[in-house]
Formats: sequence, C-alpha cells, structure tokens
Amino acid sequence: MNTLFREGKAHSTIGGPWLVPTARESGIDLGIAPMPTVDETGNKIAPYSGVQGIHVLKVAAERKHDAIAKVLQVLTNDSVGIAMAKASGCAPAKQSCYDDPVISGDDMVMAMYDTAQDAVPMPNVPEMDVMWTVTENLLVDVNMSGKDVRSSAQAAQQQAESLIKQMQ
Repeated sequence: MNTLFREGKAHSTIGGPWLVPTARESGIDLGIAPMPTVDETGNKIAPYSGVQGIHVLKVAAERKHDAIAKVLQVLTNDSVGIAMAKASGCAPAKQSCYDDPVISGDDMVMAMYDTAQDAVPMPNVPEMDVMWTVTENLLVDVNMSGKDVRSSAQAAQQQAESLIKQMQ
C-alpha cells in the first residue's frame, strides 16, 4: 500500500514513521488525519506500536561496564532522539525531546505521538512474522489483483493458522 501511495496510485494509506522519509523525498505533501473511529464501537483504530531498543549482553555489561554506560548515555541524550525524529518522522520516546520547537512543530512527528497514545504494544512472538507476510499477501490480493475481500480474508486466515500450526 505504501508503494502504491508513493506512486500516486492510492489516495491514502495508514503508515508509520517508515513512510515519512521516502514520502518527503518523493515530494509528497503528506496530509495528516487522526486514526479513524470504528462506527460499531465508537473507538479509534488502535494500531500496533513498535519501539526501538538497545540490548547489552550480560557478559559485556560485566566486563565493559564503564564503556557501555558511556555509549548508553550518548544514545539516550535528547540530541539523539531529536535527530532521529527529524530524520525519520518517528515520535521520540523521551518526553523532553518535545521541548525542541522543531519536534513539537513537526505535524508528522506529533501525529505519530498522538497515535501512540492509543496504540497497542506489538506482541513479541514469532507468530507475528507469519502475520506480516500473510497480511501483505492479503493486501496485494485485494488492492492490486482485485480479488474479493471476504474470500481473500478467509484464505489469509486459513494460511495464517496453518503456518502458525507448523511452527509449533
């Protein structure tokens, strides 16, 4: 969907920060709207949220504590969060980054921030890999191949259940 959007073949898309740099490079003036509300529930769509993290091996932390502490201090500095937001359109995790007027004045970053308030943490399970692939194929079937939504969704569900069962 994001490719179709960038190529001007889709009127809209729901995307995350990964869409921002390429859309801006393509010269697309991104319009921003809040997540839609589901009529049946009255609730906004609650997308999955993902976060970036840093992991340190226990053995490294024990042997190189001071060096790792210095690296982590640099990486958690406001300037890094601000630079990442400027480059990618992502919403910084650190609240103090929003004191920067460029960040608080960036409509895309603030839309990501607002959406994150309703987001659901993405499950950290291997089955999610299956779901991304199956969902991508479903979207291609419906949006590019013109297949029936209901039958394509049923086939995608069957495929997902089968692939997950194979994982167990």
